[in-house]
Amino acid sequence: MKKDNISNKADNTKDKAQENHVKMTQTPVPSLILRLSCSTVVSMLAGTTYNIVDMYFVSDLGTSAVAAVGILFSVLAMIQAVGYTFGMGAGSRISRFLGEQKEKEAGRDASAAVLMALMAGLILMAAGFLWQKPLIDFLGSTDTIEIYALDYGFWILLTAPVMCVSYVLNNVLRAEGMPVWALVGIGSGAVLNAVLDPILVSGLELGIRGAGIATFCGQSVSLAIMLIVMLSGKSVIGLNKADSNYKPAGIRVKIEKIKREDKQRFQAFRQTAIDITRTGIPSFFRQGLVCVATILLNRAAREYGDDVVAAISVSNKVFAILFAVMVGYGQGFAPVAGYNYGAKKNDRVRKAIIFTILSQVIASAVTGVLVWIFASSIISLFGENAALELGVLSLRMHAVSLPFMAVCLVSGMLFQAIGEIGKAILISSTRQGIFFLPLIWLLPMYFQENGVAVTQGISDILSGIFSLPFILVAIHMCKKTGRK
Repeated sequence: MKKDNISNKADNTKDKAQENHVKMTQTPVPSLILRLSCSTVVSMLAGTTYNIVDMYFVSDLGTSAVAAVGILFSVLAMIQAVGYTFGMGAGSRISRFLGEQKEKEAGRDASAAVLMALMAGLILMAAGFLWQKPLIDFLGSTDTIEIYALDYGFWILLTAPVMCVSYVLNNVLRAEGMPVWALVGIGSGAVLNAVLDPILVSGLELGIRGAGIATFCGQSVSLAIMLIVMLSGKSVIGLNKADSNYKPAGIRVKIEKIKREDKQRFQAFRQTAIDITRTGIPSFFRQGLVCVATILLNRAAREYGDDVVAAISVSNKVFAILFAVMVGYGQGFAPVAGYNYGAKKNDRVRKAIIFTILSQVIASAVTGVLVWIFASSIISLFGENAALELGVLSLRMHAVSLPFMAVCLVSGMLFQAIGEIGKAILISSTRQGIFFLPLIWLLPMYFQENGVAVTQGISDILSGIFSLPFILVAIHMCKKTGRK
């Protein structure tokens, strides 16, 4: 009886995998990308809104509180960078494995990525608590911002392990073609955060600490939902289907008596961890440099006072919403490219690139025009301060850069999805690294706070121009080798 149950379960898993394979390799490319992107865009928006919703509800506490939430965005960006490194690394490999109909290997990578993310999140949390005050100062805090930043930062650091694992599960679910469940998980947590913020911040008068507690509760609910999905059998690969050879060896009383099999298990797990990390490194550069850029912007802005820090922070958070939409759309494209690349259907990969890049550029250009027109009204939603015009200038420069950023994002995600890691790292390093770092040093030197305001936008424009030849060559190569 037990063998029959196991056999039926295996048959169901095989049927699900085959159905998913047909969907990913035969559904018309535009409709497939749009279907996957609808949920990934909302998922990315839900994840991004935590910080900006917190910022909105603490705005009544004053400019320093708004600035505190802004500088803690650097910590959130670092947590995201770690989570996306393992999540996108595993997700890219899983989509290709599933394209080759290798469900066992996909399950192995999913389990390994979850364990790695949990360990990394715990390390981030412990390091943050150990050096919390020096960290807040390094992020760009002033004496008046610090007290708010310490209260809010405690809960953000506590959330680190939860967020890291959530980002992995979110990417794994999307990679196997189940973005709706990823959306349910992330979206539920974001809604809970938005509901709890006014209750805790104002209703219970917990102030900025209440915003941090709301974030912790929302992220925890997201993780719980996605774990249930992965462990309940709804997932094609799940976490319980991983190859047991990839589980870390148990603790032995006497190290010298460790069996040869245990050593092999450890070696196998280590190799999987290396492969996942290597594949996910472009995401670390893409998200990690967000952290570096935010720190440098805040440190440059604090030279001109809390008002300037708050204005730049608000502009960057509004831009983060637009960025999240574009990344979410790209994450709907990435599994299509990776899956079909693994299935040797390069003509579908080419169609996916062309459709995604054209739709991204057109949509971002239209959005940029609207943001330019309503920039002043948008910035004013987060309170009036002396640096309002500076925030408007920053947001309008972001608006101009949106189409260029679309080219950069799609290029980086394409090469990561198909496993060309070197190109993905190079492209991911441009907008907040190769171009941003010299600009944040030079522009404030000559244009003071205005230079701080326009640095990111100019960097995005240069990155898009740099990335364009790479994606054009990729389209040409897919055309030469494509199969219909």
